[in-house]
Amino acid sequence: QMRIKEIPDSYEGMEAYLHQYEKRNMKYAKSNVEVLWPVLDFNLGPYPARLWPLFHSLLAATCHRQMREAFDLADPPTFAVILLHVILWSRGLVEEYVLPPRRRRRQRTPVDGSQSDSERVRPAFHPATACPYRTSGYRIGELGPPGLLE
Repeated sequence: QMRIKEIPDSYEGMEAYLHQYEKRNMKYAKSNVEVLWPVLDFNLGPYPARLWPLFHSLLAATCHRQMREAFDLADPPTFAVILLHVILWSRGLVEEYVLPPRRRRRQRTPVDGSQSDSERVRPAFHPATACPYRTSGYRIGELGPPGLLE
């Protein structure tokens, strides 16, 4: 449905395909910045504003150089990169050694890609808002720009 062609079969091929795609398409545009900051600030809404600069630095630490350039993000400070690694490493340790194993798989969409009307994905809304968008749910194949949907 997304009309992606020439997808490689191997991991290495996919990695090369991704890098080639990013090099060709991931470029700076003012619209990238206009979308990024309102969405980021919306998601940071429940947290104290004095922590936002830290979250902005952590966001930059999650992005590779080309993505940072596309979104006009400054290079992250060294402490943010180290802090991000410590946070992710710690989370992994907690999941591996502290939390009990999951009893069942946590997945929002079917594995085989098929979705009947009863299997529509129900959106989980941001706690600070009551957004009515797609309250009846959606199928993954229904998402995307109207010009690209069949």
